[in-house]
Amino acid sequence: RSPPQNPSKSVLDRETRLGDNREMFEYVIDGNRIVDLETLCREFERAVGADVGSFGSTLHRFDDRLFGGFELRRPCKIQWRNSASTRQALDSKQLLKLCATYEEEMRSKGNWFDDSMAEGRAWVESTTRTAAAGERTLFDEILELLKTVSTRSAERAGIKIELR
Repeated sequence: RSPPQNPSKSVLDRETRLGDNREMFEYVIDGNRIVDLETLCREFERAVGADVGSFGSTLHRFDDRLFGGFELRRPCKIQWRNSASTRQALDSKQLLKLCATYEEEMRSKGNWFDDSMAEGRAWVESTTRTAAAGERTLFDEILELLKTVSTRSAERAGIKIELR
């Protein structure tokens, strides 16, 4: 599939060749446009030329879209301009809000204590503690997802991040 041709929709800057002849794609994210998880998803859609809404507005859906099929092509480099602005916006309070939402969803479905939810419950509890102590932010969580794509994907094509 060719990169989008509409320069106003996508800021796919260039394609370069890696040593193994795979293309390396570069995307530019503007951190000034990000104030919450929903605007993060919109900014990634804009940067890769994806349809509005295709990255969703939840962390799970965003993470799913990192694995291809939604215009984000890997291996790639993400140049994250104004990352300090994003880091400030996606703070520990945003992460606490996300954890509370996940816990509420699991409890409302009646499966908070199910064995099948043990991993999710442990993540919520652990992340709530570290976010409440100011030791982890939603920005940290996003970076972790991006940095670990290659180890969580059968394709092994990763995402490099350059914070500016």
